[in-house]
Amino acid sequence: MLEKLRSINIDRMDIDEAIELAAFGKVAATTYAAYEVPVPDWLTDSLKTLDADIKRRRRDALEARLKTLQARKAALRSRDEERADIDAELARLSGVLGQP
Repeated sequence: MLEKLRSINIDRMDIDEAIELAAFGKVAATTYAAYEVPVPDWLTDSLKTLDADIKRRRRDALEARLKTLQARKAALRSRDEERADIDAELARLSGVLGQP
């Protein structure tokens, strides 16, 4: 697993593998520190890369879920709600264009 950290390729791993590798890397960094051995730069760099990738993937998943929920909620709207939204948008656009 240490070799995976040295030659990290985030494009070839799913989020579970990235989290597993990050956990291993954090333990390795802590162990280096416990023995008062400097943490190698490649390990620090790999952990930063993994952290950024995991956060990006989590954000992407949350944004996808948000879009799904917004679409489901929009599908539940009544005709009157849709009509009110259209009327509000028409009024806003007419105001911007200076039309009655």
